[in-house]
Amino acid sequence: MGCDAVMIYLFQRQLPAYRIPMLRYLNEELSGDLIVFTSMPNIPRDSVNKLGFAVRAVPQKDFMGASFSLQDVTKVVDAGRNTHKVSAVILEASLRNINLFPNLIALKRRKIPVILWGHAGSRRRDMVRSKDPRDLAFKMAIKRADAFITYTENDRYRLERIVGEGTIFTARNTIDATALTKLKDNCERDGKENIKNRLGLSKTYYMCYIGRLLKEKRIDMFLRTLRFLQEKGLDIGAIIIGEGPLLPDLKLLGARLNVKHVHWMGRIDSHSESAPFLYASDLQLIPGAVGLSFNHGLAFGLPLVTCVATKDGPFHGPEIDYMVEGSTGAMVDSKNVEDIAETVNEVIQKLPHYKKESQNYFHTKLGVNSFLAGFMDAIHFVDNEVSP
Repeated sequence: MGCDAVMIYLFQRQLPAYRIPMLRYLNEELSGDLIVFTSMPNIPRDSVNKLGFAVRAVPQKDFMGASFSLQDVTKVVDAGRNTHKVSAVILEASLRNINLFPNLIALKRRKIPVILWGHAGSRRRDMVRSKDPRDLAFKMAIKRADAFITYTENDRYRLERIVGEGTIFTARNTIDATALTKLKDNCERDGKENIKNRLGLSKTYYMCYIGRLLKEKRIDMFLRTLRFLQEKGLDIGAIIIGEGPLLPDLKLLGARLNVKHVHWMGRIDSHSESAPFLYASDLQLIPGAVGLSFNHGLAFGLPLVTCVATKDGPFHGPEIDYMVEGSTGAMVDSKNVEDIAETVNEVIQKLPHYKKESQNYFHTKLGVNSFLAGFMDAIHFVDNEVSP
C-alpha cells in the first residue's frame, strides 16, 4: 500500500453475519478503500480472505459479559497513518463503547473526521427531551462528531432536533436484498404449493416468526394467538425459526395450550435454507420487540402484525419505522390475544394486497442502495467539509 493511499476505517464491537454482505457492497462503492476493525473473536478465521473487504483485529476489552467494550482506536489509527492517509473513522454510536469520548477527542486533535453510526439513542426514552445522564452524554457525543449515520429517516429527523440539519444522514438498516430477491424468485418458480407439500405444511395459512426466542419478543402471546385462531376455526399453523433460552418453556407452553401444527425449526443461519419456510408463510407475527427480522419477512412479501409500543414495551428497534399501516402490516393497540387475533384475521382477509405492498416496500425502500447512499453521503460530506 502506497503512502498516498486513502482509507476509511470502520470500527465494530461485533461483526454480525447479516452485516458482512452490506460491508462488502460498501467496500465496492469505496473502490476497496474500506478497512473494518473488530475484536479477534468476531473475525471468521476460515473466511477472512473471502469477505470482500479488509478486516483487521483491534485490541478490545469486554466487560459485564461484553455489554461494554473498550477499543484502542487511536493506537490502530496512528499505526495506519504511517503508511496511508485515514480520511475518516466510523465509530459505533453507543455509550457501550466505554472510551467513545476519548476516541472522539483524540481523533479530533489529529484532525481526522469522525462519523458515528448506529441507533439514535435509547428506544425506551425520548432522547430529545430527556435529562437522563446517559441521554445527555449521547447528545454531547453527537455534537462532537463530524457526521452521524442513522438507521431510519425518523431517527434522522429526531437527531436534527438536537444538532440541526446537514450533518445527519440515513443508511437504512437492512440485509442483503440482492441475495434475498434471488431466493424469493427461485421459490416463485418452484411454486408455493410444491414448497408446502415438500415441507409437510398442510394448513391453508401459516404465521411465521424468525429470530431469537427471547422474553421481549413475547412468543408466548404468539402461541396463545395461534390457539385462539384455531379455536375460532381458522385453518392456520405456525413456523417458528430460531433458538434461545426460552425454547424448552415455549414448547411446553405450546403443548399445554394444545396448539397444533407448530413447526419448531430451530436456528437456521443460511438464508437459502430459511427461504422456503418464509415463502410458504403468509404473515409475520411479533407481539414483542420488532427488529431486523421485519426486513427479512418483507423480502418474501410477509406483512407484519405487532403491538404498539407503550411505556411498558414492546421496545421496538428502529426497523419499526418500516411499518406502513395497511401496507406492510398492522399495529395492535392492545396486548389482548383476542385483539391480536382479530388483526391477524383482518390482514389475512386482504393478503394479496398486503403481500404486494410488502414486497414493493422492500424493493423500493430497503435495497442495497438505501444502505449505501447514507454512508457515501456522510463520507463525501466530511471529506469536503471537514478534512484538512
